[in-house]
Amino acid sequence: MTGWNTDSVIDLLLECAEIARRIKADPEIEIKDDRTPVSNADKGIEELLTQRLGAENVLGEESFQKRNHEQLIDRLLHGRIWIVDPIDGTANFINRRPLWGITIGYAENGIITRGGVFLPEFGQLMITGDDGKTLYSGADHPYPGAAEVKNLLVPAKHPGRAFNETSCINLSQVFTKKGTFTGRNPVIAIGSCICSGMDLLLGRDAVYMTHAKLWDMAGILPCLANLGFYAVNRSGLSLMDCRITPELFQLEAGAKIPFALREMHWIGSSRDAVETIMPLCRV
Repeated sequence: MTGWNTDSVIDLLLECAEIARRIKADPEIEIKDDRTPVSNADKGIEELLTQRLGAENVLGEESFQKRNHEQLIDRLLHGRIWIVDPIDGTANFINRRPLWGITIGYAENGIITRGGVFLPEFGQLMITGDDGKTLYSGADHPYPGAAEVKNLLVPAKHPGRAFNETSCINLSQVFTKKGTFTGRNPVIAIGSCICSGMDLLLGRDAVYMTHAKLWDMAGILPCLANLGFYAVNRSGLSLMDCRITPELFQLEAGAKIPFALREMHWIGSSRDAVETIMPLCRV
């Protein structure tokens, strides 16, 4: 696949989900150098994605270290590239929780122009159409087939829920281990960037705090940006223009956490929600 085609990307996401489905009951697990888990499902799905999309065209969580860094960054910022996470929420996956999914983003000249995420155990898909507009499909049962997913596709809408102190705030794993939230709002931490993006779309959370990596976010950013979601970090930089820049992400060779955001970001249903919650988060 040389460029974005929504129909083909949906087929690919569902094919990846079937690999995960076969493995999930008894995955083989390793601990990577960064002390995070990886399973044979992560590896198998990324192998499929690199075969279908071309290894030279892919930035993937499980394979980026095999690439020449200078060539990879040049492709990322000045060419066309697929940005994939074979399983976002691996800790949930290997511990038999349903909060995981597969994400594929597509960038041209350093801008993420298209993206898609599929949550197999919820039957939920969020994706940009060929025209760039955000679509949603909710089968609401595990592992729907491609025909059902495509038949249920509808234009996505901003949830439009009013923000108040009962609105739920989704906190990152990094923050839950090191930070303090002093607000009255209920909080949650679910351990999956794309599940958190879906919860924003569905109005379950008003704000999502994240310190994620590029491949975690590439599938959800264009979808949420199209719908008017707001994002910012303490330096005043925003993710919602979908640009991949060294000011936002750790792109340099030898980065401490390669391709991770440099700072915490808050993504929310409104500017008011984000600017209310940010000062209440302390690290």
